[in-house]
This record gives sequence, C-alpha cells and structure tokens, in this order.
Amino acid sequence: MADQDRPALTVCSPLWFEARAVRRGLGELGEVRQTGYGRRKSLAQADRLRAETAAGPVAVAGTCGGVAAGLRPGDVVVGERISGPGGQLHDCPSAPLLAGELRRAGMRASAAQISTVTRLFSRDEAARAAAAGSVAVEMEAAYLLAGTAGRPSVVLRAVSDTPGHPLLGPAAVTGGLAALRSLTRAAPALARWAAACGP
Repeated sequence: MADQDRPALTVCSPLWFEARAVRRGLGELGEVRQTGYGRRKSLAQADRLRAETAAGPVAVAGTCGGVAAGLRPGDVVVGERISGPGGQLHDCPSAPLLAGELRRAGMRASAAQISTVTRLFSRDEAARAAAAGSVAVEMEAAYLLAGTAGRPSVVLRAVSDTPGHPLLGPAAVTGGLAALRSLTRAAPALARWAAACGP
C-alpha cells in the first residue's frame, strides 16, 4: 500500500482471530494487521511502524487476562499506562476518553494500567503486575508501542480470562468468545478516536 493511500488508523492485532474480530467491526475505517504473538514478532512490527513516513494513529487491539477483582470476560480495558517487562512505561493520554465512549455505547470498559508480560501462564508475573497496579496482562503492547514515537497510540484489550475464569478452565471458550465479541463492538470507537486525533 502506498503511503498516500495508507488508512488514517492502523490497528495491530497479534493473533488471527483477534484481527478478524476487529476487522469485522472496523470495516474500511482502518487497516488491521495481524502482527504476531509475543516479543519477537511485536518488535519486528515495531520496526515497520517506525519506518512508515505517512503515519497516522496506531491502536493495539486484542484479548488479555484480567488480574484485578471485578473484571469479567468480555470487559474492555483501555491502557492508560502500559508497563513493559523491562520496567518501561508508555502513557496513553486519550485512554479515559475512549473508555468513556465505550461505556456510553453500553460496554463495560475502564481506563487502567496494563502490563506486558513475557509468559502467558506465569502466576508470578500476573501477581507482580497486579501488585504494581495493573488490572490486566498481555504479551505485545509494550513492544509494539516502541515503534509509535510521535504517533497517537492507544491499547484496547478485551478480557478473555480472570482468576475466577482461567484460560485453561472449563469456561475458556465462553470467555474467549465474549472477548472477541467485545473487540468487534469496540472497533468503531477506535475509528472515531483516530478521526479525533486529526491528520
């Protein structure tokens, strides 16, 4: 795609089923990229984002694990701050506005800190993230945001599992489907957020 034809919004969704859910809700209002799972693929995508010359807003959208009390599958967390594995922090100032718009659309959404972790099933990492103030964990956002310097960026994650509804438990499928439905419902708000960011 030529730079002059690049959509105003680029959405990075790590896994194919996340990308499909976002694309279903976003339609032609932005470009959805399946960026791959984990650190290595996310850093490669960050290099691609960094090299783009006609660069609009970037959203990271996918599922996450909830680590705070009160979250349930299908809830949406917009990252007000993203904590990386190395201690780096990324602030997303527009997170409260986007979360508010999602709530007005009837979704359970909050703006809060999210931690990028290195292992999905590490109880120790999840506990450390919760102790540091994060309400959810995922594996890509901090790496992807490293490529967005100077570009408006936001992280939107839908909760697929919680301590009460673990990813490997009997409710895993139900929780995953609830999260994907929330991604589809939330996608149009990402397009409105991007439009509000200006050219």
